[in-house]
Amino acid sequence: MAYVRTSSSLQYSEPNSLQLTNSGDAAADLRWVSPSINQGINRIRLRFKARSSSNGQTLLIGTQSDPASAFNLLQSVELSTSWSLVDLNLAGYSGSDQHLVFKHGLGGTYRSIYLDDLEIVSLPAYDLSLQALSGPAYAADGNNLSYSVQVKNESYNPMQLYTVQLLNAQTSAVLLRASSTRYCKREIRLLIPLSATCPIPECIRSSLAYCMAATVFRTTTVPCLWQPISWLRMLRSTI
Repeated sequence: MAYVRTSSSLQYSEPNSLQLTNSGDAAADLRWVSPSINQGINRIRLRFKARSSSNGQTLLIGTQSDPASAFNLLQSVELSTSWSLVDLNLAGYSGSDQHLVFKHGLGGTYRSIYLDDLEIVSLPAYDLSLQALSGPAYAADGNNLSYSVQVKNESYNPMQLYTVQLLNAQTSAVLLRASSTRYCKREIRLLIPLSATCPIPECIRSSLAYCMAATVFRTTTVPCLWQPISWLRMLRSTI
């Protein structure tokens, strides 16, 4: 018999998980429907652990206007016999449904899908973070450099105006300011030109921090003519 139930036989964390299994029914309609999400599905982020009883099974994630209405697909996820994290930012959802739905993708008989550690997180209005920074490993005075900056948007608003700045750590003087007017809905990559203007025989060795309104490159100078640039990965996003 096909069913959706709480299972204590296979879970990612104690004491149980949600199991969708179709047994011998290859046409079973197996769904778990969430309570109403009144703030709007486009204002949330969905995170959960999932696995299946055999490799290649499909979990369907969608929405419904009420528990008995038609299923509207958002995304399908192929599962394996190992637990994996599914992390979905739903800010791009443009419908009016208020229920999230997990549906068994079937594809055969005696197939089970397990879900655990479900989180529904409210998205902030503004949340940009620096995900990656790449560029030359060495710099000398007078050289022109270019760095690639990867910015990720975890808010529900497309972000159009934001600034990348390079600051002197001792004086806080702005060495470089690059403003972007390109929309960042989920993720964007920018190419930032930079001239090494430190006085001979010094050059810039830098570390990275992120703050409220801009991505800030804090710099310190060390005696050298030709020196590796050391970048520290992003620590936090508080915008």
